[in-house]
Amino acid sequence: MTVTTSNVRHVLFRLAEPARLPDALVGALRDEVVTAGWMRASGILHDVRICVLGGSGVRTVGGAVQVITLEGSVGLSQGDVTCGLRAVLARETDTGLETIAGEIVEARVGALEVLVAAFDDVSATRQAGVAAVWL
Repeated sequence: MTVTTSNVRHVLFRLAEPARLPDALVGALRDEVVTAGWMRASGILHDVRICVLGGSGVRTVGGAVQVITLEGSVGLSQGDVTCGLRAVLARETDTGLETIAGEIVEARVGALEVLVAAFDDVSATRQAGVAAVWL
């Protein structure tokens, strides 16, 4: 499927402690009336619960991690705004740099800068696709 949009609005905001993902992000999207678009973010998260593709359920990553990239589609599911949270995270460990990638289920925000491209002239629905990845 291909959709062309000509009306794109850019929304920039920051999330900080004690915000939690995904609730704070979805709240900001609701406040800005973004029902279709694409989100990108970077910053610092704590105590991340992440689902790794092909992994066995949800993994908890304790402590602070740097968000190298966090992105996903914004759309509606069951009448409410939702947003994908696919991330590449990094942290220093006793054995060196650890990189973690997957879909964030929940996290505590340290500081997060967010850019949303809101597609105001189209609508988008999100649904679970292959291996429970939201599309």
